[in-house]
Amino acid sequence: MGGSYKMNNVTELSLKKLKGIKPKGIKTKSNSKLENLIDLSWHTIDKFKTHHHVKDNGDDACSALYRSFYKYAKKRFDHEFIINQFDLETFIYSNCNKELPEVESKLFGFFTSSLLDYLTEKNKEKGLNTRVYLNGQGNEFNDLFTHAQNVDELILDNFTGKKICRRIASRQGRANRIVLMNFKNMEDYVCAGATLGSPTRKTIKEFWLINNSRSHYGSYDDLSNIADAEEIWLVNNEISCLEFDLGSAARRVWFLNNKFTNPRHRFSVGYQVNSIFLFNKYPKNKIKFDKCMDVGISPKIKDLVIHYGNAKGSRQTQVEIKNLEIKNLVHNQDARNQYNEIIQIANTMKNNSLEEIENKIKKIKELYNN
Repeated sequence: MGGSYKMNNVTELSLKKLKGIKPKGIKTKSNSKLENLIDLSWHTIDKFKTHHHVKDNGDDACSALYRSFYKYAKKRFDHEFIINQFDLETFIYSNCNKELPEVESKLFGFFTSSLLDYLTEKNKEKGLNTRVYLNGQGNEFNDLFTHAQNVDELILDNFTGKKICRRIASRQGRANRIVLMNFKNMEDYVCAGATLGSPTRKTIKEFWLINNSRSHYGSYDDLSNIADAEEIWLVNNEISCLEFDLGSAARRVWFLNNKFTNPRHRFSVGYQVNSIFLFNKYPKNKIKFDKCMDVGISPKIKDLVIHYGNAKGSRQTQVEIKNLEIKNLVHNQDARNQYNEIIQIANTMKNNSLEEIENKIKKIKELYNN
């Protein structure tokens, strides 16, 4: 648990304040601080909205712009505020559902990222980790935490919006764990993590997508660059896309009980992956594995484990492998025999709380590592 705050209590206090209820022990002075932070956010947006890179959505331009934005915001924080986790939460909860032009929306997202980066940085100076849990209760927050660079643990629950966590922990950034859960109709790609295409750039340790749904955007759809993370978990998502582009940092990838609404899908592998596990109840006609188009070398997968269907005798899933070296392929009934305990745990993860999912993922890791 990050800092010296208990997340549930802080979140409850934040929501009470936004409903006009004065929480016990909280002075009205906190309102002034929130108002001052909002004023600072718009002052900073006004300063940068004419920047020559502000309309450029390329990765290099956005990264450079965010670095300049954060440098300015940090200087103001140092002189005017002591930022704590309560400030971050109340700022987010009080600024949902804003309809802003594209430039202002991106810069407002930069300000949320600045708050998160600054809080994490200050906590780290005190030897503290920062665990942030935010429940959006279905509200919209476009560009939330876009390009944030310094993340210990970030859990976003039940938000909607575009470009949420877009390019978080990219370039020179870092994150221990990022969790996006209970999103309805996820819009736009996350593309979290390193974007340099280098196998040595491992900026995110774990990236989780849990209990999310995503709309279909046409006859060809992909979830390009889910995350360039060392370990990726997709659990109980309803996904319409056909293609998954695994970044160069991926070492272990878990797809557990996801519902793919298309009969076929393709996995593009960027470098060397230790293991890919596909345990799903929903049988597929065909799965194709191939290398990413922009990778010159032939990628390798150490262990590829595929089990589709919930019972013996389920329809066999065809697997096509091109331009990849796979050391160990475990498929259909062989996968069930070898990994039955993990499959059974995966089958119980629907509609679980975050705590339950965390415990089950921990157990799966223990079983696999043994």
